[in-house]
Amino acid sequence: MTSDGARVFLVLPTSRPSYSETGKCSIGWYARRALRVADDLSPASGADVFLYGDPASDRYEEGGAAVRTRVDPVSFDEWAADWAVAPNAGLGPLEDRRPASRLEQALEVGVSSFSRPRTALRQVVPTLREGSAPALVIFRLDSAIDQEEILRTIRDTGVERLAFWHLFGWSHAIDVPFWTKDGLDRGRVLPNVSVNTGGGWSHRSLLRRFSRWSASPV
Repeated sequence: MTSDGARVFLVLPTSRPSYSETGKCSIGWYARRALRVADDLSPASGADVFLYGDPASDRYEEGGAAVRTRVDPVSFDEWAADWAVAPNAGLGPLEDRRPASRLEQALEVGVSSFSRPRTALRQVVPTLREGSAPALVIFRLDSAIDQEEILRTIRDTGVERLAFWHLFGWSHAIDVPFWTKDGLDRGRVLPNVSVNTGGGWSHRSLLRRFSRWSASPV
């Protein structure tokens, strides 16, 4: 298998206020980095971005809610205005509200310290079957919620030869001993999984790991 025509999926939580700001480690910042990865794998192809958190309405949804979006270099600015910012996040009760972005209309933003990834995971998996090209899934975690389910789902979906998963999250927010046990973070448990217990990924290292996996015999 080779990485020709590879697809890139970026999966990000929306709970904390900093995620919808414009600085480092925000939704927009990660999207730009993912587009750079996508361009190296399949020039000008763009990336699917899944955003997950609680639904914007008061209705409770088991496992949270997720939205699938699409971005490429040409549409980035328009996409970011819709999906990477939340004008009303962090406003006080007496401050005037601004027109909500599409992100705010779909998901709660900046009201929690963590997001539940289960629904995002269940949305991503079917997309892997939409084409035969290998996929690189870059998945941000901000808690230890559902971590065993994430691994079991990756293992049991039957699409292990269609996707390489790069999971990442800050060490103070995720269960580092779980993600590093038995070399899980280095692909020793599941060959199509790598884990970074930090803020993201090394561009060269990620491409090298993906290319090594995609070129390996089926």
